[in-house]
Amino acid sequence: MQIGGLSLPFITAAQEISNSLPKSLQTAKSWIANCESHRKCNLDYIGGPKMPTRVIDVGTSNGSVKLIETKNISGIFAALSYCWGDSTILEDIKLTRAKLSIYKKSIPMDSLPKTLFDAVMITRGLGIPYLWIDSLCIMQDSLKDWQIESSRMSDVYMSAFLVLAATKARDSNGGFYLENRTKSLRLPYLDADDRQHFLYARRIQDQSHVHDANGRLESHGLYDSVLRRRGWVLQEQVLARRTLSFAKDEMLWDCRECSTCECRTGFSNFESEASFLDIYLDFKLQSSPSREVYKNIYSNWYTMVEAYSHRSLTYQTDKLPAISGIAKLLHDMTQDDYYAGLWRSQLPEALLWTSIKFNEEDTESEKRLPSWSWASTRSGGIRYAHKDKEFKAGLELVSVSTQISGSNAFGGVLGGKLEVEAVLIPINAMGYAPFSISAYDTTDPKEKKWTIERHIIYVNLDPYYCDANKPTESAIEVKKYDSLFLMFVGTLKSEEYTDNPIFLALRYLEEDEKGNSIFMRAGIARVDDWSMYMLDRVRAGTKESIVLI
Repeated sequence: MQIGGLSLPFITAAQEISNSLPKSLQTAKSWIANCESHRKCNLDYIGGPKMPTRVIDVGTSNGSVKLIETKNISGIFAALSYCWGDSTILEDIKLTRAKLSIYKKSIPMDSLPKTLFDAVMITRGLGIPYLWIDSLCIMQDSLKDWQIESSRMSDVYMSAFLVLAATKARDSNGGFYLENRTKSLRLPYLDADDRQHFLYARRIQDQSHVHDANGRLESHGLYDSVLRRRGWVLQEQVLARRTLSFAKDEMLWDCRECSTCECRTGFSNFESEASFLDIYLDFKLQSSPSREVYKNIYSNWYTMVEAYSHRSLTYQTDKLPAISGIAKLLHDMTQDDYYAGLWRSQLPEALLWTSIKFNEEDTESEKRLPSWSWASTRSGGIRYAHKDKEFKAGLELVSVSTQISGSNAFGGVLGGKLEVEAVLIPINAMGYAPFSISAYDTTDPKEKKWTIERHIIYVNLDPYYCDANKPTESAIEVKKYDSLFLMFVGTLKSEEYTDNPIFLALRYLEEDEKGNSIFMRAGIARVDDWSMYMLDRVRAGTKESIVLI
């Protein structure tokens, strides 16, 4: 509401939130019925949904719950999105090879942790016959089964008729907050025509949850919820066609065309930036996608990777498997080759990621992952330097390879190698700051003086080299590595610079049997306002054979 140029809060039409699960589920059913008419929320036009390998038959209110294999079964199913939390909670109930035959007969409801129990009850109440829960549908003691089923996550969450999100539960015992909802206070008031109406007011459980007029889920604080900080949930969130989220006070609805919540009347239809699922499903309808379509696909990937890098994982070996469903669909669109989180067609610019936040555990980087992959950082987040800028390559890609750790071509890797022809500039560390060093070019005896007076090379170090508790001290440790180099990757055009050179900082390790120099990545470097000097320095150099691991 605008009054005299001032923006004032206003109250929109709303309704009371029920403390009755059956009433809440009736509301959810009405949302589902509305959504079933949405073309964008159905998969019929691309062949329909696919059933997972196993699902839980939730039965009826008096019936048993059991695990079934879906080889000759079709139907709709719900999928659960939740936080495992302490894995010991699920220790006695999770599916194992020994329990497979037992669970095919019956799964004891009274043994289910509350989140799983609530999910079964809600699925039943909505009239959906089947439910998929990872801990009960994937054999947790079989690496082979886990690798096969985790590679099918994209199909599971995209095909699910509905995703149930236990948004506020910190672990599998947290539940869906179906009980003890905050009761509203009903306040009568008269309008200008003396007609009586009622205003419902309730205490805000979480100060970050503010309902705005359009009802988008961001306004409920869900995007900063415990669940949405979990790494595995990104692809669950991105690929779901319909999501029914359970906050502390109410249910929330989000599909590809609209959103709402229990206290609202009606839906908020919106035109938003195309999601990855929108891009994928639209792509499947096109006979000859344009160059712009492919550009949008990769741009969306970089945005997702940046968001994903901030999320947490219990096991760092899940870093690539937890996003493999999205990678699989991107490959389906582009037929591009995938190497530890990077796409071949996007090299070398895909190497230009920068660590932007450091946590205590970052020095325990996943050693099996190649240092040139963003996935080698344990946590803390990365960003891409080349986004929204025109990039021109300055090195030649010779070969790239990774050794996958299982049957999932988009999952974990045991190592990787990147071979390029590029100009190398040796540098020495000069100054130190938290998580970074300043350095000078050692090839020109004058350069040390110039560096102190004017020209500085800033190297943003990768987490492997930094202790978050001692950021400056750990940067000083880098000086122990005598063989530090800048590898010229290319130039970026921006508003400030026509051709701004960008480099990776490398640490020399050894020579291989072919005489090639072996390096690992140490960081990314910028040169600020003396681009022309560095470009001249690069042009005067000779490309060398470099192997990055």
